[in-house]
Amino acid sequence: MRLSPAGVDFRPADLGQHLAVHQLLLNVFHYPPLDTFLEWTEAPGYQVQDRLVAVHGTRLVGHVHLVRRQWQGDGETVPVVHLAALATLAQYRRQGIGTALVEYALKQARADKAQLAVVRAAEPQFFLRRGWLAVHPGCGWRITPRDLLAQLPPGAAPTASPWQVRPWRQLELGDLDRLYRQLQQHTPGAACRDEAYWRWLVHCRPWDEVLVAVRPPELPKTDEENAPVPPVPVDAYLVRQENRIVELVADPQCPQAAQALLHRAASDAIERDQHWLEYWGPPLPVVQEVFSPPVASPVEPPETMLVFPLLPIQRWLRRRGKPWAARLRRLGSEVTESGLALDGERFRLRLQGGRLHLEQAPCGRSYLRCSPATLLELAWGMRTLEQAVQTGAACLSTAKAQQFWQAVLPSQRFWTSTLDHPQG
Repeated sequence: MRLSPAGVDFRPADLGQHLAVHQLLLNVFHYPPLDTFLEWTEAPGYQVQDRLVAVHGTRLVGHVHLVRRQWQGDGETVPVVHLAALATLAQYRRQGIGTALVEYALKQARADKAQLAVVRAAEPQFFLRRGWLAVHPGCGWRITPRDLLAQLPPGAAPTASPWQVRPWRQLELGDLDRLYRQLQQHTPGAACRDEAYWRWLVHCRPWDEVLVAVRPPELPKTDEENAPVPPVPVDAYLVRQENRIVELVADPQCPQAAQALLHRAASDAIERDQHWLEYWGPPLPVVQEVFSPPVASPVEPPETMLVFPLLPIQRWLRRRGKPWAARLRRLGSEVTESGLALDGERFRLRLQGGRLHLEQAPCGRSYLRCSPATLLELAWGMRTLEQAVQTGAACLSTAKAQQFWQAVLPSQRFWTSTLDHPQG
């Protein structure tokens, strides 16, 4: 017998439903094992009420998990809500339960004052039909270990490098946090991590290996044989999952330390008889020089990333005014106004008195024309302005419009670590 969504009760889960939720995930995804599921429930900030469930009678038939994150955004920290583990039992599908769960989740996300809802889906059509926007957060790179070694400069080899590469020690967790924060401040999409979150990651160990690059310590000037060796700061670290490099972070003052870590990762891959390596870390300039065609080939992510803006377009644009005005002032741009055409809406942006004013008005001669999804990608650094124009996703009417939008849009590329991708 077919059921309507009206015959199903939608509500937050309670503690007594944890095992039922786990069983539902096993039935739908055949994952995770119970010990992994229990680790997820120990994440900092986890609340069982963030799991929204659909119940028919006494049976749990649908589920979605709201995972809150703080992303580094366009000049600010942006609250984001991920929808994870959206699931409906097979015999209850095509009855509107999944749609009702998504609408319930978006309503809750708006109540939490999130600016963006995010989901990663292997089959995105369900979300595309409901107004979600497919975005392109970037690709990975695949390369053979021997080609990687050939691309690295001679100074990255252990015999020539000033850095010692070794497995990390837990007392160096503060150094890893320091390096990640330096990266996160300038990387759109990077999730904020506090100490509790780092310690939870260490407890879960979602990696096979963490390597660090340190300079050899200076020996103490003393005659005592057992004198303690002074601690040395970590200049870079690398996180590996199987044959994937998922994080590579270096001190901005020591970018070459990343090359020493890549040399070690490639050498270890050859010893493990791995035929290729994938790089999914941040787009560091020193790394982009190595992972480039034709030696390295791009790899698309296994899932499509979709977003749902939770702010009206005018309100979202007004929030962009402060960081965009700051960039115009910092670069001393001579062009201080431009139009913006978003499908059927027209806006005019103008820098005046140190502020960027927005009004709904004709664009004028100089303007940027694109879709809301493309503007979102540009504002988050998911694609460059040149890429959008070359592919036809955006159009710049004049050179002045190009100068204006090159000044206001972020120069850093979007990146979110796979370690921060929410689980069910």
